[in-house]
Amino acid sequence: MTRSRGLASHTRRLHVGSGGGRVSALFWRPLVLAVLVLAFGTFGYMCAEGWPFLDSLYMTIITMTTVGFGEVRTLDPVGQEFTIVLVIVSVVVGALVLGTITSFVVEGHLHGAIVTRRLRRRLSRLKDHIVVCGFGRMGMAAVRSALQQGATCVAIDEHPPDNLPDDLADVTIICGDATVPEVLSEAGVERAAGVVCALDTDAENLMLALTLQEMAPDARVVARSTDEPSEALLARAGADVVICPYRTAGFQMAAALLRPGVHSFLQVMAAGGSGSFRLNEVTVPLGSHLIGMSLAEMQEETQTDVRIVGVGKPWGEPIINPSGSTIISEGDQLILVGTEEQVNRLLRAVERPARPSER
Repeated sequence: MTRSRGLASHTRRLHVGSGGGRVSALFWRPLVLAVLVLAFGTFGYMCAEGWPFLDSLYMTIITMTTVGFGEVRTLDPVGQEFTIVLVIVSVVVGALVLGTITSFVVEGHLHGAIVTRRLRRRLSRLKDHIVVCGFGRMGMAAVRSALQQGATCVAIDEHPPDNLPDDLADVTIICGDATVPEVLSEAGVERAAGVVCALDTDAENLMLALTLQEMAPDARVVARSTDEPSEALLARAGADVVICPYRTAGFQMAAALLRPGVHSFLQVMAAGGSGSFRLNEVTVPLGSHLIGMSLAEMQEETQTDVRIVGVGKPWGEPIINPSGSTIISEGDQLILVGTEEQVNRLLRAVERPARPSER
């Protein structure tokens, strides 16, 4: 049974746009007030007693801190009255400063500030990660699937659930509005490999897609839509893929009834394969030494037994069940079935650049 770790999951939550300013004010206002009292005492002695600045400052400090040193000089009645007022004010302000510092530590504000700083430092180092906007049921499912495939994920949600299952308890969650650029920047969308738009409404996802087009033009954007008109708008707004959950679910339900074997096979392969085999893809980069080879030549060159079941072309329709004579081009997406070792071996071969003599 899945257990929840609500308390542990809170240590990976970053609140943006709320709370931080209030905590800073609670901490700094008493300190500013103490400095003002110091200035008040210093200039008060200078005016009341005619003392030089250094003597006035020294007298103010020993009075505020109640260290018990003697008077710098003999005080006249006006100076004595001023000292009485300064002592009372100093005791009140000192109690306020001490209470604020104690509250800051005891109530967890100090711990929260340290955790926030660590999270921000960790987020600033992320690159090629996945940002999931909307951490509801669909967002959680997207994060869970991405984590199973080895991706690093950051979730954004205004009101994330308090208790998370164990497999999602270590996901960093940014608490804020995903349509606000400041919040997206905290998640590092400028450096992200992809963004999932899974907010509550199509209008929010549309606004998010438009924002991402400006902030993260190189990131792959996958958006959720609830109706056909919104699908077209999201595509025009910059979403690379628009998914309608109801249509997808309906298609899978029909496939499970009419083609149960095929449906079960695809479900197993997409989820991680049977045993050590899984469905995967490898993109052919610019300058790869495999460019211009046929699939048969590639298999012989790389000594891998992966099964190429499809080739996605940057332009045009994908090739399903390609023949061995299919030529590999730059940007091709090789859809394959194989073990993790076979896929990694092919990936290393694909990334190896061509020698000058081969170009």
